[in-house]
Amino acid sequence: MKQRKSIIPILAFNESLAVVGAMLLFWAMERGPVSLVSTIISSRPIFVIMYAFILSRISPMFLEWQPGRVMLALRLLAITMIVGGIAIIYLT
Repeated sequence: MKQRKSIIPILAFNESLAVVGAMLLFWAMERGPVSLVSTIISSRPIFVIMYAFILSRISPMFLEWQPGRVMLALRLLAITMIVGGIAIIYLT
């Protein structure tokens, strides 16, 4: 029960960020072209990988991140594929 009480503020903060993010998404769609907004929103995996890399460097126990050049190259390839796909969709 003690652990449950300590996680509630973290969950509340997380949900608050989700609500703010949704509000900003709708605001951006209202003010600009939806195609541009959806393209920018689709780049979210890039930031997830980037933040995971940073967190794994700060606190290795936080994430189960496999170290090594091969895995880093694979992740960079995945980022390149994501950005390339977004660019193709946006340019067509």
